[in-house]
Amino acid sequence: MSVDAPHGFTTILAFIALTALILPLSGCTSTPAGTMDEGVTLQNSYKAALEEENHQDIYDAVKWWTLYDDPDLNRLVEHAFSSNPSLAQVRARLKQAEALKDKFSSALWPSLSVSAKRATYDGRADKSSDFDLTGAASYEVDLWGKNRATSDSYALKEQASREDLHAAAITLSANIVDLWLQILALVEQETLLRKQIYTNNTVSELMRTRFEMGFASALDVLQQDKVVSASNAELPDVLSAQEQAVNALSLLIGEAPGDAVTVHSRPLPDPLPIANSGLPSELLQNRPDIEAAWLRLLSSNKAVEVAKAGRLPSFDLSAFYTAGSTKLSGIFDTWLLTLAGEITSPVIDGGALAAEQRYQEAVADEAFHVYRKTVLAAVGDVENSLVTNHYQDQKISALNEQLKAARETLEQAQISYANGQSTYINVLSSITTVQTLERQLITARLVQAQARVSLYRALGGQGWSEIVPNVTTLMNYPGRNNPQTDVSEAREMKKEQL
Repeated sequence: MSVDAPHGFTTILAFIALTALILPLSGCTSTPAGTMDEGVTLQNSYKAALEEENHQDIYDAVKWWTLYDDPDLNRLVEHAFSSNPSLAQVRARLKQAEALKDKFSSALWPSLSVSAKRATYDGRADKSSDFDLTGAASYEVDLWGKNRATSDSYALKEQASREDLHAAAITLSANIVDLWLQILALVEQETLLRKQIYTNNTVSELMRTRFEMGFASALDVLQQDKVVSASNAELPDVLSAQEQAVNALSLLIGEAPGDAVTVHSRPLPDPLPIANSGLPSELLQNRPDIEAAWLRLLSSNKAVEVAKAGRLPSFDLSAFYTAGSTKLSGIFDTWLLTLAGEITSPVIDGGALAAEQRYQEAVADEAFHVYRKTVLAAVGDVENSLVTNHYQDQKISALNEQLKAARETLEQAQISYANGQSTYINVLSSITTVQTLERQLITARLVQAQARVSLYRALGGQGWSEIVPNVTTLMNYPGRNNPQTDVSEAREMKKEQL
């Protein structure tokens, strides 16, 4: 219909007022979020307890690997965060999730399109041109919360992807520290082995001198040569392991093998302090993999809401504005405004919508069990790490005592052999035992240091959020999707639920 400007202006104002009234109402539908401890039984404290030391809480450290105070290690981790391809893949997936969140959030807003056309007609004595302007606006009234639930679902997926990046950064840094410790241990093994080879060669020369002087038998010389050959045979394995570890570290930081990886030689550092283990429920707040699994569970619950709303009628508002004229200056003189409302309801669909709802419910059920499995696995990781650290510390103490006794035995065997009270086989056996224990002690100290790294990784830890720029742990549920709930209140609610 054609209307004059004042009446058309009034109609437009009425349409805008109607839209402004319906828009906030459409976002009021929400459902309560589940709790992170739902379906997961946790003990009051970890069964494994370390009573030997009460160290300062390690969670004070933002970048935990800086506790080693090694510039080489700091550079390696920082380089890996910018160049590691696996971490870059996780970042790309986060960007994909952010784009999908923005895409599906657009349904909460009206859509508007405008098109203009100019047509020229030839073939007559007089030429004419037509100018057309068309505008179309539409909006789906979210009576059942379908669009809001879809937006929330993808927002939760985006936050889960952010936690995936957080977890990937933790794993990457821990793997780099593991390899760095391994390289240090292998260098220490090489240094010790070369020292042992030098000592064995020196003893072998002395034995030959004693043989020439008639104070040693040929068997003693051959037995000492056997020790020299055995220690020489150990060295290639250590050197090979060193080069392979450096190559693995190069790949881990995102560089090709053969490129320079700077790791200055130094003794294995003292093991990191053991954190207070706290309560298993603290893992729900500290571990990003648990957080990601929980967010995906909430996202699946939102998808169920979407499937339920899809079985209900939908209500759309639309407005079309058209104007045209043979002259550009008169294009707004004659125009047409059309307002329409449309209700669509499924009647017969062969059970497709009901099947979609059952499917989403099954997906949500699977997500719950994935979350539960993640929590139990995390608690198991901490338990195993605590046990490993506890008994590895005991093993280090036992090896030190054993090495002390072996060295005393060697000293006594050398005295007895020099006095002619025993054969050289006792000295040879004592030398082999001491050298073997020295190498075992380095390996045991490496296992101890790596066990600390595993414990730090298993605990998750506060301050992990600063590892990668713009990666934070989002722990303000429930309430994030409810603007009327304060974030601090949400955190307190969550603590009470746990």
